[in-house]
Amino acid sequence: MLDNDYDILGVDRGADLEAVKRKYDILMKRSIHDAEVDVDMITSAYDRIIKENTRDYFNPDAELLGAKGLNKKKIRNYIYQNKLKLGIIIWAAVCLLLLMYILIFQPGNISLMPDMVPF
Repeated sequence: MLDNDYDILGVDRGADLEAVKRKYDILMKRSIHDAEVDVDMITSAYDRIIKENTRDYFNPDAELLGAKGLNKKKIRNYIYQNKLKLGIIIWAAVCLLLLMYILIFQPGNISLMPDMVPF
Protein backbone atom coordinates (compact mmCIF):
# COMPACT_ATOMS: atom_id res chain seq x y z
CA MET A 1 0.00 0.00 0.00
CA LEU A 2 1.30 3.41 -0.90
CA ASP A 3 1.65 6.09 1.76
CA ASN A 4 -0.39 8.57 -0.21
CA ASP A 5 -3.49 6.34 -0.58
CA TYR A 6 -5.00 8.00 2.47
CA ASP A 7 -4.05 11.42 1.07
CA ILE A 8 -5.74 10.62 -2.25
CA LEU A 9 -8.98 9.86 -0.41
CA GLY A 10 -8.50 12.76 1.98
CA VAL A 11 -8.69 10.80 5.26
CA ASP A 12 -6.28 10.43 8.18
CA ARG A 13 -3.82 7.56 8.24
CA GLY A 14 -5.49 6.12 11.35
CA ALA A 15 -9.06 6.40 10.01
CA ASP A 16 -11.34 3.42 10.39
CA LEU A 17 -12.82 1.55 7.43
CA GLU A 18 -16.22 3.24 7.78
CA ALA A 19 -14.65 6.68 7.34
CA VAL A 20 -12.70 5.43 4.32
CA LYS A 21 -15.86 3.95 2.75
CA ARG A 22 -17.85 7.12 3.45
CA LYS A 23 -15.21 9.35 1.86
CA TYR A 24 -14.94 7.01 -1.15
CA ASP A 25 -18.71 7.16 -1.70
CA ILE A 26 -18.63 10.96 -1.51
CA LEU A 27 -15.82 11.12 -4.08
CA MET A 28 -17.62 8.69 -6.43
CA LYS A 29 -20.81 10.74 -6.26
CA ARG A 30 -18.79 13.89 -6.97
CA SER A 31 -17.16 12.20 -9.99
CA ILE A 32 -20.53 12.00 -11.75
CA HIS A 33 -20.67 15.78 -12.17
CA ASP A 34 -16.98 16.71 -11.96
CA ALA A 35 -14.77 15.55 -14.83
CA GLU A 36 -11.59 16.51 -12.97
CA VAL A 37 -11.98 13.71 -10.40
CA ASP A 38 -9.67 10.80 -11.28
CA VAL A 39 -11.94 7.80 -10.69
CA ASP A 40 -9.31 5.15 -11.45
CA MET A 41 -6.78 6.64 -9.02
CA ILE A 42 -9.39 6.97 -6.26
CA THR A 43 -10.70 3.43 -6.82
CA SER A 44 -7.21 1.91 -6.81
CA ALA A 45 -6.29 3.78 -3.59
CA TYR A 46 -9.54 2.65 -1.96
CA ASP A 47 -8.98 -0.95 -3.08
CA ARG A 48 -5.44 -0.97 -1.68
CA ILE A 49 -6.61 0.38 1.69
CA ILE A 50 -9.49 -2.10 1.93
CA LYS A 51 -7.34 -5.03 0.77
CA GLU A 52 -4.72 -4.18 3.37
CA ASN A 53 -7.27 -4.10 6.20
CA THR A 54 -9.66 -6.93 5.22
CA ARG A 55 -9.49 -10.41 3.76
CA ASP A 56 -12.09 -11.88 1.41
CA TYR A 57 -12.79 -15.46 2.45
CA PHE A 58 -16.03 -15.81 0.49
CA ASN A 59 -14.85 -14.80 -2.99
CA PRO A 60 -12.11 -17.15 -4.23
CA ASP A 61 -12.12 -15.49 -7.68
CA ALA A 62 -11.23 -12.05 -6.28
CA GLU A 63 -7.53 -12.44 -7.10
CA LEU A 64 -8.31 -13.53 -10.68
CA LEU A 65 -10.74 -10.64 -11.23
CA GLY A 66 -8.27 -8.23 -9.67
CA ALA A 67 -5.58 -9.39 -12.07
CA LYS A 68 -7.91 -8.59 -14.98
CA GLY A 69 -8.71 -5.15 -13.58
CA LEU A 70 -12.30 -5.96 -12.57
CA ASN A 71 -13.86 -5.64 -9.15
CA LYS A 72 -17.32 -5.31 -7.69
CA LYS A 73 -16.83 -1.63 -6.91
CA LYS A 74 -16.12 -0.73 -10.56
CA ILE A 75 -19.14 -2.71 -11.73
CA ARG A 76 -21.38 -1.06 -9.10
CA ASN A 77 -20.09 2.39 -10.09
CA TYR A 78 -20.75 1.66 -13.78
CA ILE A 79 -24.31 0.56 -13.03
CA TYR A 80 -24.89 3.57 -10.74
CA GLN A 81 -23.68 6.04 -13.35
CA ASN A 82 -25.50 4.40 -16.30
CA LYS A 83 -28.69 3.05 -14.73
CA LEU A 84 -30.98 5.11 -16.98
CA LYS A 85 -29.28 3.87 -20.15
CA LEU A 86 -29.31 0.28 -18.88
CA GLY A 87 -32.99 0.56 -17.96
CA ILE A 88 -33.91 1.86 -21.42
CA ILE A 89 -31.94 -0.94 -23.10
CA ILE A 90 -33.62 -3.60 -20.93
CA TRP A 91 -37.07 -2.08 -21.55
CA ALA A 92 -36.48 -2.00 -25.33
CA ALA A 93 -35.24 -5.61 -25.31
CA VAL A 94 -38.33 -6.79 -23.41
CA CYS A 95 -40.64 -4.93 -25.81
CA LEU A 96 -38.82 -6.36 -28.81
CA LEU A 97 -39.02 -9.91 -27.45
CA LEU A 98 -42.72 -9.46 -26.68
CA LEU A 99 -43.39 -8.17 -30.20
CA MET A 100 -41.46 -11.07 -31.73
CA TYR A 101 -43.44 -13.54 -29.60
CA ILE A 102 -46.74 -12.02 -30.73
CA LEU A 103 -45.78 -12.02 -34.39
CA ILE A 104 -44.29 -15.52 -34.46
CA PHE A 105 -46.46 -17.55 -32.10
CA GLN A 106 -49.83 -15.74 -32.32
CA PRO A 107 -50.36 -14.99 -36.05
CA GLY A 108 -54.06 -15.98 -36.12
CA ASN A 109 -55.06 -13.72 -33.26
CA ILE A 110 -53.79 -10.45 -34.74
CA SER A 111 -56.36 -8.33 -36.50
CA LEU A 112 -56.05 -4.70 -37.41
CA MET A 113 -59.79 -4.01 -37.19
CA PRO A 114 -62.00 -5.05 -34.30
CA ASP A 115 -64.89 -7.43 -35.00
CA MET A 116 -67.44 -5.17 -33.38
CA VAL A 117 -67.59 -1.40 -33.48
CA PRO A 118 -68.63 -0.03 -30.06
CA PHE A 119 -71.19 2.49 -31.40
